Amino acid sequence: MFIRLRGPFLAGLSALLPVAAFGVATPQVTGFTPTGSAENVRQVTAKFSAPMVQFGDPAATDPFTVDCPVKGEGRWADARTWVYDYPATLPGGLKCSFTVRPGLASATGQVLTGQTRFGFDTGGPSIRAILPYEGSEVEENQTFLIAVNGTPDLASVQRGAACAVDGIGESIAVDILPQATRDKLLEQAGKDWPVRGFLERAGIEELATEPKARATQLAGIVALKCRRALPPSHDVALLWPASIRTANGFSAGRDRRLGYSVRAPFTARAQCRRVNPDAGCNPVEPVNVSFSAPILREDAAKIRLVTPKGEIAPKLDDGDERSNIVSSVSFAAPLPAATTVRIALPAGLKDQSGRALANADRFPLDLKVDEAPPL
Repeated sequence: MFIRLRGPFLAGLSALLPVAAFGVATPQVTGFTPTGSAENVRQVTAKFSAPMVQFGDPAATDPFTVDCPVKGEGRWADARTWVYDYPATLPGGLKCSFTVRPGLASATGQVLTGQTRFGFDTGGPSIRAILPYEGSEVEENQTFLIAVNGTPDLASVQRGAACAVDGIGESIAVDILPQATRDKLLEQAGKDWPVRGFLERAGIEELATEPKARATQLAGIVALKCRRALPPSHDVALLWPASIRTANGFSAGRDRRLGYSVRAPFTARAQCRRVNPDAGCNPVEPVNVSFSAPILREDAAKIRLVTPKGEIAPKLDDGDERSNIVSSVSFAAPLPAATTVRIALPAGLKDQSGRALANADRFPLDLKVDEAPPL
């Protein structure tokens, strides 16, 4: 037996069923980015389940009220997608909220339902750039420049940051350098490409000339160094823990460990060709003196090869003559045969960064020169 349902009954039934049952769901926000803690925020995007505006309508209004310390500008990318652009990447330590406007309706007049409040924060002082770059060779008293997301609480940096040296059981505390020292290092930006690259990664395309604007730019940059000199030829790590915070309480979020190697001690080494390991220097080959770190050209010019017939000045081997540093010198052949010569270094020789020679006690250094080999 079949029952025929008539029009009035069907109309009444449809009134009892939800609109979604017929495939016409009420509009909602289906996507919102970013959320939670986010770094390097420059744009916010909201997506809707239904067209919200007539695309291209210049009178289309923003769907959210925005509460954020930095003001941006909203626009409709298409009928279902709204974006909010900030003038620059947001610094750390900010909280921003977006609330759907009361009574917001789709292009067909249906009022929005579902979640109506969204937001994010820009997190704490995580590292955006560091100089020297991670993995570099550093000096024993290296200064580190660290650019972070936001303005760090320097007291938390002092408590948390540390240097860990391979083979040493305890970490070394850090000292935060005065702002004047930091600024002096950064003023090299016009002539030092690593500093320019560091500033670009920190989000600073060009240093401001007006003092107040520059201070704002540099608020997130800290200069620090390990409290004790680092031992040469060791691996070291700069520790930046999650406990470091911004001035308004946002934490760094995760621990960072940035690895480096400390340069070798400043030493000098003399070399010559020999016919066998027990023989003296071959007089028809030059004698070379090399250094583990560059020295000033004027100091290199004072090195002498002292022979029974007098002193020989060196040939400076490194680079062109416009460079004021060299890493090696040589004494041209032929050398006086069947005698002993002496390599004499200038008193108090230091490398380019001012380190004294670690093996200075080996000089003056005597070298035995053999007879000239038969032709």
